[in-house]
Amino acid sequence: MNSLYYLYYRLFNYYRKANDIEIFATISTYLCIVGLLWINIGTILFFVSTIFFNRNSLLDIVFTDNSAYNRFVITPLLIAPIFIVIFLLINKGIKQKIEEFDSESAEERKQHGKKVLAYIILSIIMLMLSITSPLYL
Repeated sequence: MNSLYYLYYRLFNYYRKANDIEIFATISTYLCIVGLLWINIGTILFFVSTIFFNRNSLLDIVFTDNSAYNRFVITPLLIAPIFIVIFLLINKGIKQKIEEFDSESAEERKQHGKKVLAYIILSIIMLMLSITSPLYL
């Protein structure tokens, strides 16, 4: 949970420096965190599909052939619970955590920043590997 708070803190500061509008930074941060969690869930689904379901994607069960229906009904239904949970978890104790994270030293900030960057890059790489994994089996 502390990692989620720190990820929120770092992304929020990044977006806040890019634009002075705080609501933009808040919305962008939530969307980025939901996107990262969706990438992690997708990675798990693709790996499980490859290993246990003989290359038949579990997402084929959820999504239909109608792309408009998938885009406007199924996808929001899959993303909304993640967004709501993240919103509730982060707003539960973020004020205290921001004060704690603001007081960290430059060395700790640099070390934690490397971990956040590694998490984001590894999430994307693992998603790409999981998508192409049926090609290797």
